Amino acid sequence: MIQSIIQLKTTIGLSSTSLDVKEILNALAASAVSDQNSQRCLNALGKLKRCEMHTTHLMNEGNEKTLKQAGLNLTTDAKLPFPED
Repeated sequence: MIQSIIQLKTTIGLSSTSLDVKEILNALAASAVSDQNSQRCLNALGKLKRCEMHTTHLMNEGNEKTLKQAGLNLTTDAKLPFPED
């Protein structure tokens, strides 16, 4: 499923073939129709509510929003690049 999405992005000429969180969740949901393991993962997503997720890099707003909607508490130790005085 994921490889198919990457191929589609390449075919239509997108500069980035990386999948964002929403695309990954959509791929999981689509796979769950015919794959028992994907269905089990989809059913377990609710268990992530109120769990902590730490990242060492800044996330884009879309990924951060999707993860918060899923109920994850996000933390980061990333540093914003400020110009030196």
